[in-house]
Amino acid sequence: SQGLSPLSKGDFFALFWPAWVSTFTKNLILKAFTATGISLVNPDVILDRF
Repeated sequence: SQGLSPLSKGDFFALFWPAWVSTFTKNLILKAFTATGISLVNPDVILDRF
């Protein structure tokens, strides 16, 4: 078995929403930009590179 089972839209949303709310936070978004080398908070980080 591949672990696949039918999933309705309602079931999906019930699983998706708690994950979205717990991970879509300002802190994690800013950390993601920092991890990729993009700085939205401090434009000097970008301007100093050029």
